[in-house]
Amino acid sequence: MRLFPSLFYGWIVTGCVFLVLFATYGVQYSFGVFLPAMLDELGWQQASLGKGKDMSLRGAGGDEAISFSATDCFATLAMTCTTTFQTL
Repeated sequence: MRLFPSLFYGWIVTGCVFLVLFATYGVQYSFGVFLPAMLDELGWQQASLGKGKDMSLRGAGGDEAISFSATDCFATLAMTCTTTFQTL
């Protein structure tokens, strides 16, 4: 028995995915906004904080290259498995 018979649950899934992606990209791209406050609070140099962010972005790019090539060779199941391991 469905809770809302006239509502297609695909829209609920789509809305939840949108909210997760919105929050994820918002946190990822707000690094520059919080950079001056983190520099003052922690007393670090800008290069130290920038290096961590750079390593994070390069690592994500490398993981994407692996998962895209796996998708070409082994289909969607391989991409699902590699993206699952990326998030761990």
